[in-house]
Amino acid sequence: LPASGSVATAGQLKAYTATVDTATLGALVDSGYDVTPTDETLKGVEVYLVLSAGERKALNRKGISTTFASAGLEQESAQLSTASESIYGWEVFRSYDEPGGIEDQLQAIGNNPAYADFVKLYDVGDTIQGRDVLGIRMTEGAGTLALGARPAVLYQGTTHAREWISTEVTMRLLEWFLNERSKGNTQVTNLLQDRELWFVPVVNPDGYEHTFTTERLWRKNLRDNDGDNKITNADGVDLNRNYPEHWNYDDEGSNTQTSSETFRGASPASEPETQGNINLVENMADFRFAISYHSFGDLLLYTQGWQTLTPSADDPVYLALTGIDSNPAVPGFNPGVGADLYTTNGEFTDWAHGKAGVLAWTPELSEGCAGCGFEFPDNEAKVQKQFEINLDFALNVARSATDPDDPASHWGMDTKGLYLNLASIDPWKTNWPTSDLRVQTSYGGGSLQPVEVLAKRSIGPVTLHFRINRGPSRTAETTPSPPGEVYGGNNAYNAYYQYLRGQIRVREGNSVEYWFSGGGETTEHVTFQVVEDADADVLIVAAEDRTGASTTPAYSSTTSPNFLSYYTNAITASGRTYDVYDVDARGRTAPDHLGVLGHYDAVIWYTGNDFVTREAGKQAGNVSRLAVDMTLTMRQFLNEGGALTYTGQRAGAVENGLAGTQYYDPVANQQCVKGGKLMLNRCLVWSDKNDFLQYYLGAFIYNSRDGAPTAPVQGTAVPYSGLTWNLNGADRVKMRVCVSI
Repeated sequence: LPASGSVATAGQLKAYTATVDTATLGALVDSGYDVTPTDETLKGVEVYLVLSAGERKALNRKGISTTFASAGLEQESAQLSTASESIYGWEVFRSYDEPGGIEDQLQAIGNNPAYADFVKLYDVGDTIQGRDVLGIRMTEGAGTLALGARPAVLYQGTTHAREWISTEVTMRLLEWFLNERSKGNTQVTNLLQDRELWFVPVVNPDGYEHTFTTERLWRKNLRDNDGDNKITNADGVDLNRNYPEHWNYDDEGSNTQTSSETFRGASPASEPETQGNINLVENMADFRFAISYHSFGDLLLYTQGWQTLTPSADDPVYLALTGIDSNPAVPGFNPGVGADLYTTNGEFTDWAHGKAGVLAWTPELSEGCAGCGFEFPDNEAKVQKQFEINLDFALNVARSATDPDDPASHWGMDTKGLYLNLASIDPWKTNWPTSDLRVQTSYGGGSLQPVEVLAKRSIGPVTLHFRINRGPSRTAETTPSPPGEVYGGNNAYNAYYQYLRGQIRVREGNSVEYWFSGGGETTEHVTFQVVEDADADVLIVAAEDRTGASTTPAYSSTTSPNFLSYYTNAITASGRTYDVYDVDARGRTAPDHLGVLGHYDAVIWYTGNDFVTREAGKQAGNVSRLAVDMTLTMRQFLNEGGALTYTGQRAGAVENGLAGTQYYDPVANQQCVKGGKLMLNRCLVWSDKNDFLQYYLGAFIYNSRDGAPTAPVQGTAVPYSGLTWNLNGADRVKMRVCVSI
């Protein structure tokens, strides 16, 4: 696809819908288009696009059919009347600058003598065009109490200019607290005695005003990127990609093109609006939590958003306050880690948690009517309903500020001091290596086997208990898990919980039972078998899926590995030793990164003739959860310093969309697609999840030309300097090889 910046034209932006395959969705994101996935179907991914006329024409020429999406104003136009109080003709919404607008409303609240005992107005930053970013601090004695004297919660809206419903929800939350405190509501007066609540309804005043005066669908701030003294579609910075946390991590979660709606800015925190928000969080209050309202999507997202399927160490707190799919904190919303929507980097909530230790959420509010998208209807009843369904969540976050690691939970979840398997609470995280910490099989014979627990920091020391072959109980100390090279461990996102490890010396043949205790609590007991000595140089993970339903060509044997000898012979010829983990023989179970992979410096993961990892009996359109499990455990292995070679005839093909849309069941690995119909709402698409291949193995583009290269491959940099490889062509396995050192 052409870059959006190369085809964007001046004039009004308009909203469209389209259905695209996963490869096209990736191309839209990478090329800088303003695209929001709204649903996943067997026909493809339904998306909402905001485009200039030139962008739409370019996409149409590439065969992407777009349908105009009626705006909220048009759908609710019958409600407009001459009695409207807004100078722009709106019944509910107000601009920032107009008489009686958001700035005037905040000034009036801050200067109202009736609120003087518990409210103070602050200028928390400035914009490109010199507007004040205003914030309200609410706590008893706000006028005289020193900043940071009490634990605080931040509620903010309108980082993205066009998301007017986020402005209204934040304003109505502020007004609700004002009214209830004025009426003497004991719940509110008690909250304000030992907590601070901060409200910043419009983080992006310039952009917000621009959506009233010039362009309703404008998203960014008003940075004049090209210096022509005009604001066009080539201008603006996405403030929610401008924070100094994984800033510029890739061009998928943010973009380099200035015309892109996710343009990250010239440098981290380059924008005055971002700088003001950072100063507020770091220097003006003792924030424990933050809620940054956005739209649209009916989602309740929490960290981390920069990488898929990556919860934080503080996941117990998020689960208690956010809930799970069957019991969300906001009725009708889907809770989960931020990358459930799409990956982002340089984003506010990741920065708040990862850098400032402030746990943070992004509620993606509703669109208000089918097809309204970012243009929530100008309808008082609908706006009020959106506020009301979000109120209880906002209140529970406020209640929790004084005891963040034991929050007020809408579903009664009492956060424990120790966890071995958070997937027992949130089954969507089944088999995630940072959620299910249990070691079930060990290849660590003759060495120390590490075991891990997620522990609340406030409980103090944690002890590992274990017994071998039903012998006497023994103990060992625990220490913080090593920080990962890229994520996890204890290098960030761990304000209230941390990962701890202990070690058990084991021998091949041992049966080991272990558990942890601390703070008066004890975990469940876990038992694993030691089935292999850790005495080899390399582990070969044979993942042929020879018992599966999608191998091309079919294997000659379904009872033993077909291509294993290629790898064993090569390793033996090099003077090295190897062990083997046969995925099919081990019940189609991925090797655990601690119990198995972590005992080796290097791993070869080969897939042979496997195309779509799929259990026998399942139909087209289904991919086994095993494919996800394998990717996550290999990612964890690399994150802890391992070296991996990933190879196979179609290695990485599914994740790059070459098999079409493939669904998996994250909870119970049931069949998702049957007879061409999607059977389970909880099923997710796996065929667009190529992040691991890109960022850990450096394989950005899949080359489908089997066995074509025959010329020598030259090593050009350390550790391959001076080395040469000859490729055998089509007479071998026709392998693709990705290597990470």
